[in-house]
Amino acid sequence: MLDILRSHKPDAGEEQHLRDICALIETHGDRAFYRDLFTPGHMTGSGLLVSADGSRVLMNHHKFLDIWICFGGHADGERDILNVALREVIEESGIEDVEPVSTGIFSVDVHGIPHNPKKNEPTHKHFDIRYLFRVRSAVNENFAESEESRSLRWCGYEEARALAAPHDLSMHRLLDKWHGSR
Repeated sequence: MLDILRSHKPDAGEEQHLRDICALIETHGDRAFYRDLFTPGHMTGSGLLVSADGSRVLMNHHKFLDIWICFGGHADGERDILNVALREVIEESGIEDVEPVSTGIFSVDVHGIPHNPKKNEPTHKHFDIRYLFRVRSAVNENFAESEESRSLRWCGYEEARALAAPHDLSMHRLLDKWHGSR
């Protein structure tokens, strides 16, 4: 995983995140890939899912966080974070006909997660590796909400940015990177 991370060319907003993710893995080894490492946090994989024509993104109103974000989740011991991100995109969107736009990392981010008393989880960080996925065919863009979501919505760039919380710089940076790559 470190080789894959070191081959990623971060933009200016990602440089410190990339250093922090590498340091987490160097310090904690395999433990970094398990959700019970809370100090400072653990590895996650996320996927931004775009429509077949690349003009829209599927936004997820996350139930616990109560914000609009992309799909993602815990590595749970899996070191292939592309597989983690793909699994989460499929599980949380209900769309199975998806593919990575590239097998390379699209973005990296480290962000805080609040205390979750229901899961007995303290405040911690997600060390997130993000990939860009697309639906293979427009006829397969129908989604199904998972129990982790309040709502899902296909959006153009401007609407997606408006849905993302104004203080969620992580999501804004991800959407901007997608918009600039089209």
